[in-house]
Amino acid sequence: MARSIPYKEFLSDYLQDTEIAFGYLNEVLADYKTSDELSQKRFLLCLRNIAQALGKKNIFSETTLETENPRLRTLIQIVEGLFDCEIVIQLIRKPKSPPKT
Repeated sequence: MARSIPYKEFLSDYLQDTEIAFGYLNEVLADYKTSDELSQKRFLLCLRNIAQALGKKNIFSETTLETENPRLRTLIQIVEGLFDCEIVIQLIRKPKSPPKT
């Protein structure tokens, strides 16, 4: 029988692969488009999980992420620090609905 490991340990090991962590964050961001409180908490939890997995837990003590509504600039700095990347915000027009007849 295979040995089981605690979930947090598994998640931390799994997210050490930055490509997986990057995909995880992208999926959570796709869900974050809704402004409901659960999506926001899930996004912050995702950032915390990734930071812990990558050994960058102190990034949270250096920011105001512990507050309920961190500023966008703070979130951008955290993500860019975790992945050594640049965040680009892109506006995409939704297709227009056909006129009702």
